[in-house]
Amino acid sequence: MDVSKIPLFILPALILIVTSFVSKLLIIYLILVKSGYDSTTALRTGLGMSSARGELSLVVAKGGQDVGAVSPFIFPILGVVTVVTTFITPYVLRLGSRLKIASKNADSVS
Repeated sequence: MDVSKIPLFILPALILIVTSFVSKLLIIYLILVKSGYDSTTALRTGLGMSSARGELSLVVAKGGQDVGAVSPFIFPILGVVTVVTTFITPYVLRLGSRLKIASKNADSVS
């Protein structure tokens, strides 16, 4: 990967990060709420799962690039996405651990 071209890939990488983060967060949140989990647990799980991107995606992309199935433009974008999400994941997890959402079904303490 040519790191000198990273500034060219920042905008597409940010769009991919936001799109995948929001879509994974919403999907996980909705599935867990429908399954009966409380909103706090669903949101915390969604935040934890949505921010994680694996290094395995780089291996798969490189393999795809080597056989000609993935364009050379994709690999640096995926590299930027992986690096950025790797660094923001601990902060997102910390944010999730601080969240407390009142549940509609919570028992009131008398």
